[in-house]
Amino acid sequence: MLKKIKKIPLKIIKNNSGNIIKFLTKKNPNFNRFGELYFSHIKKGFVKGWNLHKKTSCLMTVPYGSVNFIFKDYKMKKTRKITINDISPSLLVIPPYIWFKFSTKKKYSIIVNLIDRMHSKRETKKLPI
Repeated sequence: MLKKIKKIPLKIIKNNSGNIIKFLTKKNPNFNRFGELYFSHIKKGFVKGWNLHKKTSCLMTVPYGSVNFIFKDYKMKKTRKITINDISPSLLVIPPYIWFKFSTKKKYSIIVNLIDRMHSKRETKKLPI
C-alpha cells in the first residue's frame, strides 16, 4: 500500500521577480475532483498528524520550507519517509488508508493540501500523538 504514494517533481517557472511553482492542472492524472484546498503551517518542534482518510485522496506540496512526512500502512507496521521542500518542489499523492504525520526542522514551513472531497470527521481517523 505504501508503494502507492507518489512523489512527482513539479515544474519551476523561473522569474526574476520570484519563481512560480506549477502545482496542478485539471489534466493531471492524479487529480480526481475538487473537494477542499487548504494551507497548513507547521512550526519547528511540533508534529501534525497521524491521520488516515478512509475515502479521501490528498495532493500535497510544500511551497515554503521543508517538511518531513512519515507514512505507515493501515496496520502501522510498514513505514515510508519522504521529504518535500521548496527548493526542489514535488507533488505528493497520498491515497486513502495510509496513516501519515509531518514535521519540519525549519522555523516554520507551509503545506498545501488539495483533497478530493469535503473534509468529514466520520471519514477521517486520528491517533493521539
